[in-house]
This record gives sequence, C-alpha cells and structure tokens, in this order.
Amino acid sequence: MENFKVHILGCGSALPTMKHFPSAQVVEVRDKMFLVDCGEGTQLQLRRSHVRFTKITSVFISHLHGDHCFGLIGLISTFG
Repeated sequence: MENFKVHILGCGSALPTMKHFPSAQVVEVRDKMFLVDCGEGTQLQLRRSHVRFTKITSVFISHLHGDHCFGLIGLISTFG
C-alpha cells in the first residue's frame, strides 16, 4: 500500500471564522492531489499550506450544502 497525505484546509464550520474554515481537504497520493469539498476560504488555505493549485488534478464535492461548495466558483475562476 502506498503512502498518502491528507491536508485539512477546513472542517467543522458553516461560516468562516478567524480559527475555522468550511470543509476542504486535499488528499495527496501517487504524486497527484485531489481536493475534497471546497468551502469558502479554500484558496486562502491552499496558499497557507503551500499546496500548489497546479498540482490539484480533481475536485470532489461530498454533497451540495453551501459550506462544502461555495468556494468552487472562485477556484474554477482561478484555474481559468
């Protein structure tokens, strides 16, 4: 089994606060990075954790509550 890393960018907050961000995690395996959920503030947290945007190969949304997907439009715009 190959090693993998999980970068927790946010969890446990429906609204961004100074200490908590909405759900977003990056799973790193086999030199690929997968973003799971994309709450508000995800781009800021990606920069703080030094995860390169260009390394993210796929984005997965667990469900369509706002705290899991409201950061997606901004992230897609950044990718564009």
